[in-house]
Amino acid sequence: MASYEFCKRMLGVKNEDEFTFKQSLLSGMFAGFVNSFVISPVELVKCRLQVQTGKKSSQYYKGPLDCTKKVITEEGFKTLLTSGLIATIFRETC
Repeated sequence: MASYEFCKRMLGVKNEDEFTFKQSLLSGMFAGFVNSFVISPVELVKCRLQVQTGKKSSQYYKGPLDCTKKVITEEGFKTLLTSGLIATIFRETC
């Protein structure tokens, strides 16, 4: 919500009566864009945990923190931040 309000202020909205549809659309898209950088790593971990098969004792990831740690150590911090980011940005801004 903070990025939405920030964008409204940057667009010069003083009160809600002056808030146009175009300004609302731009503010929402900006908020979705900013939110994507938080959501993308969380979704990567969630998806990797969901696609695991087999018994719980033989699963590769033991939980969200273990998954995050293994992604960072095996694939790098950049993978955690950028994997799926473009798709998430597209989904959150359109």
